[in-house]
Formats: sequence, structure tokens, C-alpha cells
Amino acid sequence: MIFKKVFFMITIVYISIYPQEIRPFQNTSDTLVTNKYDLLVDKFYENQSDISIATIYAKQYLNLAKKEKDTVKMMSGYYFFSVINDINVSLKYSDSILQITKNEVYNSKDYPAFAYLSKAMIYYNNGDFKNALDNFLRVNKESEKYKNTYLLFTSKNSIGILKGRLGENKTALKIFRESYIYFSSKKETYPENYLETLFALSDSYNRNKKLDSATIINKLGYKESLNMKNESMSVYFTLNEGVNQYHSGRYMVAKDSLRKSIKLLDDSQDSANLSIAHYYLGKTLLTLNSREKAIEEFVKVDNIVQEITEIMPETRDSYEILIDYYKENNDKDNQLIYIERLIKVDSIINSDYKYLSKKIIQNYDTPKLISDKEKIIKALEYEKKSSLKMNIIISLVCLTLTIVLGINYQKKRIYKKRFFKLYYENKNISSTTSNSIKKLPDNIGISKIVVDELLQKLDYFEKNKDFLKSKLTIGSLSKEFKTNSRYLSKTINVYKDKSFNNYINDLRINFVVEKLKNDSKFRKYTIKAIGHEVGFTSTEVFSKSFYKSTGVYPSYFLKQLEKKM
Repeated sequence: MIFKKVFFMITIVYISIYPQEIRPFQNTSDTLVTNKYDLLVDKFYENQSDISIATIYAKQYLNLAKKEKDTVKMMSGYYFFSVINDINVSLKYSDSILQITKNEVYNSKDYPAFAYLSKAMIYYNNGDFKNALDNFLRVNKESEKYKNTYLLFTSKNSIGILKGRLGENKTALKIFRESYIYFSSKKETYPENYLETLFALSDSYNRNKKLDSATIINKLGYKESLNMKNESMSVYFTLNEGVNQYHSGRYMVAKDSLRKSIKLLDDSQDSANLSIAHYYLGKTLLTLNSREKAIEEFVKVDNIVQEITEIMPETRDSYEILIDYYKENNDKDNQLIYIERLIKVDSIINSDYKYLSKKIIQNYDTPKLISDKEKIIKALEYEKKSSLKMNIIISLVCLTLTIVLGINYQKKRIYKKRFFKLYYENKNISSTTSNSIKKLPDNIGISKIVVDELLQKLDYFEKNKDFLKSKLTIGSLSKEFKTNSRYLSKTINVYKDKSFNNYINDLRINFVVEKLKNDSKFRKYTIKAIGHEVGFTSTEVFSKSFYKSTGVYPSYFLKQLEKKM
């Protein structure tokens, strides 16, 4: 949750742990120059809060390093500039470090890994999660390569937080447990990282519904924040405990904790976490039947979202609650405002998180699985397992992979054929259903006059698209047709060759396929919204009906349709 705070702390910790990279080496013959470097470094950090003065010392340091042609100190100089400037200038200096490290002579335990970490921090703080993740993965790779344990666990924490955002909560919890073991053993050296890891671990326990464990960590984190004289961190454990108490059903306790955290977060200007606090306070107030006050909290969530680059996915349903509220109050202006904002939020979330999911699987999970596999194989060799057993295991793995890949490949081919069939077919709803009409049997137990009248009403029903109404049943339609449900059901079974439910669902699916092909705005709706638009009461029923009728799921059809367009 608190990336901006985390990134600042990483910078400070790094400088204190690796002074040899920031301060000059002491083996130079020019003692005077060495003293100049030391003096400039001291002056830089004394004045870091005043960017204009800090820039003067950073510039003198970098110029001196260039004059002396000291590459390591040049990288430190570039690093100073990346700390104190805006996004574009900071990225420029981080790239300068990376340019130097293209020559592997200058690669080290800390560079280029720390340059990638700096870029990741910059991108994340500016809402560019795609580039942030790419650079976190580079940090992970470089720190593993040079066995830089500190940066390795720092990057793992970052990836763990992103995994939590994607809903991969079990995997994220495993990462934070590993990080907690590392940072708790070094909490005197890395106090900020230790507290940040506690916060992430508590949040992950909450997301995994391990509420008692979350409370234990929140209490520990709050106590450690005070012991380490870092009271600004204690608010995050108060916030987490408020969320935890909400999930535990202790709403009055949750309300108190959340209100306390809101006041402190407001003072610290941590907008991202402030949106989380307002969201859960709104949910709590809803449960306590204080609806009007809850709405005020959800409006505050939206106000924050309009001002920041970081959208917390869990706050998304604030918009659904606001839309329903203004709909009930017949306030169409506000209803439209929040519908448009929800569409925008969904677009951002879908864009960012689909990318993040793909990149994490390709560049983090898969290499990690391969690495784990290699470790297992080495362990088996070390234990001197028989070659026969090893060959059987490898053969089974290969066979399984081949079968899985084969099945997936075949599924893709089938799905693609089904998509093209849907895409190029020009279905007309009325003709689609009427073509299935059979000749009247000798006797179906209903008079021909009744049957003809029902078929005419069904024809008008289809042409008028009345099948799009939600909660449509055989009983409600029978009343509308002024007949009994047995007559209507039997007529549909015989003349449409379908059950009532299949008949209605097929009409809706045929309609939605054509509308998706021809209406670009409709294609931007969520799956849930599309289903509701055509009369389905739930996303699950819509998806299953779509697949039963077309052979593909709506999400796949939309994805392929966008490619085709």
C-alpha cells in the first residue's frame, strides 16, 4: 500500500549501508581531493531538504568525479541528482548510471541493480506500474546475479505487493514471510525496511483471511514503531487493524481505528492509503446503517482518485455504491458522472493489471519455477537417486507438459474457429429462432388456434426484443401472453425445439454477439455490465450461457474482437 514511503526509506538505508559507493575510496594518493569528496557528500545530505542548495553540492561532486575520471564516483554523482530531481531529470541520471554499467568492468554488487531500483521507484510514484514492474524484475535479476541480499529482498517485497494487487494473495504471503525472516534478523541495520515488511505482512494476512495473524502483526508493528521512535509508521498499523476489524465483524472498533488513521494520513498527505481508509470507513458505516455518512466517505474516495495516479482496485465498488445511491434518488446527473468515472477506473485497472499479471508470470514466476526445478534436480543428484527413477520423473514431467501444451494448443484452435464463425456469421434474431420451427404434429394437446396465437406473440416478442428484460420467467411471460405456462412451455418446446430457459438465453446471446460486433461503446463495458444490459442477473450465468450458445467465453470473444477491430 505505501510504496512512496517505502521508496524514500530504501534510499536512506542504502546510503547508510553502502557508504563505499557514495563516499570516495580512501586509497587515493590525493588526500586533498578525497577530503573534498567527503565534504561535498556531507554538505549534500545536510542540505537535502533544500533542493537548490543540494543541487550545487551534487554538481560540484559530479564535476570533480568527471575531472578525475573516477567512474565509480561519477555513478554516485549521477545518483545524487536522481534523488533530488523530478521524474524526467531523475530518469536521465539513472540512465546515465546504466550507460556506464554497459561496460561490465564497472558492474558490481550494487550497480546496475540500484539504478534499476531508482527507476522503479520513480515510475511507481508516478503511477506508471508497467515500467515500474519491468525495473523491479531487473533489480531481482541483478541482485540474484551478484548475491546482493538486501536489494533482492527489497525487490521481492515490491513484486509481492504487486502480486497482492493482482489477487495472488497466497503467493504474496509466502514472499512477505520470507522477507520478514530476513529483515527481522537485521532490524537494527534496516529499521525502515523491517517496519515496511511488517506492514505488508499484516496486509497480506488480512487478504488471506488470516485475521488473527494480521492482528498479531499489527500489534507488533505498532509497538516496534514506537520503540524505534518512528511514530509516523504506527498509523499504518492502525489503518490495517481498522480494515482487519471490519473483516472480523467488529464494526464499532473498526470505525474508531479508521477515523484515527484518516486524521493522521490526512496530515501526512498519503493520498493512496487515505483512499483505502475512507473506503473501509464507508463500508463500515454502511453496515452500521449510516448510509448518508457512508456516501460521504465514498465521495471522498472518488475525490482522491481524481487527484492521484495510483488507483487501489479494492476501492472500485465505491462507484457501484454511488451509482446505485443516485439512481434510487433519481439524480441522473450524479449517476452519469459516476458511471463515466467507473468506466475510466475499470479501463485503467484492466490495462495495468493484465500487463502486470503477464509480466510477473513470464519474468518472475516462470524463472523462479525453473530455478526451483534445477534445485530439485541437483538435490536428487546429490542424494544419489537412481538414474532410472530420475529418467522416469523427467519423462513424466515432459509427457505432462507435452499433453498440457497439446491440449492448450487444441483448445486455442477450436476457440479461434468458433470465434471466426461468430464473427463472420450475420445472425438475425428472428430468423435464427424461426428457422428452428417444426411442422405441427398431429396432436400436441393444444388447439391450432391457441398455438397460432402464441407463435404470433412469440414472433412479436422476438422482434420487439422483450427477451432483454431481466428476471423473465415462463410464469411472467404466460401472464403477459394471457395464457397458461403449460401451453406456452409446450409450444416453445415443440416449435422452437428448446426449453424456455434455453430459448430466452439463446435470443439474448445472439443479440449480444451482434451488438458487440457493431457497437464500439458497448465493447468497452465490463462483462458484468454487458450481462446486465441483456437481462442476465449474474456474471456467472451470463458467461455460462454465452459459452453454451457459442462455444467460447465472453471475455475471450471480446479480446479477439478487439484484435480483429
